[in-house]
Parts: sequence; C-alpha cells; structure tokens
Amino acid sequence: MVLLILNVVVASAVLGLLVHFILEARVVSQYARATISNPGDTSLNAATQLCGRVYREIVGREDDRSFIRVSLLNSLGATPAGVLRDGGCCSGKARVAIVALSAAGIPAGQVTLYHSSGKAQHCLVEVACREGRALIDPTYGLVFIDGGGRCVGLTDLRSGMQPTFRSLPGSSTTAYPDNEYYDFDFANTQTANWTRSWRRRSAHRGLSFLTRGRIDEIWQPVFLEWPQLVLASGLVAILIVVNAASVAL
Repeated sequence: MVLLILNVVVASAVLGLLVHFILEARVVSQYARATISNPGDTSLNAATQLCGRVYREIVGREDDRSFIRVSLLNSLGATPAGVLRDGGCCSGKARVAIVALSAAGIPAGQVTLYHSSGKAQHCLVEVACREGRALIDPTYGLVFIDGGGRCVGLTDLRSGMQPTFRSLPGSSTTAYPDNEYYDFDFANTQTANWTRSWRRRSAHRGLSFLTRGRIDEIWQPVFLEWPQLVLASGLVAILIVVNAASVAL
C-alpha cells in the first residue's frame, strides 16, 4: 500500500513537472521566434541578435531565483522562463540564450571562464552557427574575436589564443572591466563550472578519467538547462530503484 501511494505521488509530481516544462518551453520558443524573424536562419547574425536581446532586456541579478526554493534543490537554478521574467546572473542569462538558440535551430552550449586562481568565474555561450563556432557573452554584451576580427570558439581559447571583443547589437561594451575579478585564464576555459562544490569536483575527476580529458570540451545536453526535466528524471530514477528493490525483496 505504501509503495502504491509512493508511485502515485511521484508519478503526479513528474506529470506536473512535465506540464510546467511544456508551458515554459512554449514561452521560450515564442521569445526566439519573435527575435529571429527568418525561420531557419542559423547565421552568426541571428545568434548575435538573440543574445543581444538577452543582454538588453533581462535584468541582472547576483543569483538566479531557484526553481523550487528548497535548499537541497538550489543547485537546479532557475528555469529559462523564470529568468526571462525575474532576471538572472550570468548563468541564468546563458541558460536563456542556450535554450532559445536551440529552439531556433542554432546549437548552443554553456562555456565557463575560469579565473587565474583556478576558480570557475563566469558563464558564456558557444554557438555552432553557419559560419562556425563563436563565443558570445550575453551578460556583458560581447562577442569573442581574434586579431583579424573573426569569431573564435572554445577550441581557440583552449589552444592559448588571447581574444579581443566586439559588441553585441545594442551594446557599446568592447571589453571586460579592468579589475582583478576579470583576470581570466582563457586557456583553462571549460564547458561547465566544476569548482562550485566538492561533488562537482569529484564528478569532474571521474569524468576526466573516463573521457581522457575531453569532458572540458563537451557541451552538456540542452535538457539539463531545464530544472523541471532534471528533477523529473531524478524522481523517475528513484522510483525505478525503489520498485526494483521491492521486487527483489
């Protein structure tokens, strides 16, 4: 009887999370369509137009408002639609840009700049547009370029190239502020923040071994940008384990 109640409660929670995801995914898709007027446009111009809108319109915050305000789940962060509505920090703005770009057919993933001290410091977006890979900062309104004005990607930074910058549409910024906080070690740029907790540091060591270091260049799947899907997946996994254990007993 207890197992039946647990199954019903968890199944209901998962269904609610999926419905919430579907409703919010529509909001973000509409946001992308309203920004990129030409459907199917996968050019760098389309990507910078969308990231420029994120830069101009989303209110900056020190931290994202958690999807579910329970300390145990704070690491899930805010939903993309929640960041659109309430604002967000660099990770929240990157999350909106990644999900919206993906909805528009432009593959995108999170990239993290590390400080010279070794600590993960700031989130960017890398896009795979028609012209190639490009790094974009929707928080500071910047596009990463090389000395010849060409856009650069993660591989370029990790090879030791020191970038310069140009402005996103609607931005007049051409560089990061000149202070110690922005003393980035560009060659140590990675695709995730692995220094946030001991769990992440431990996971990074294991994944680095399994992937022979390639984990630092692999985008995380876009579905992980949706806290609803992450939580629903976790609940389903727990339910499977509990049911399997009950059968074994």
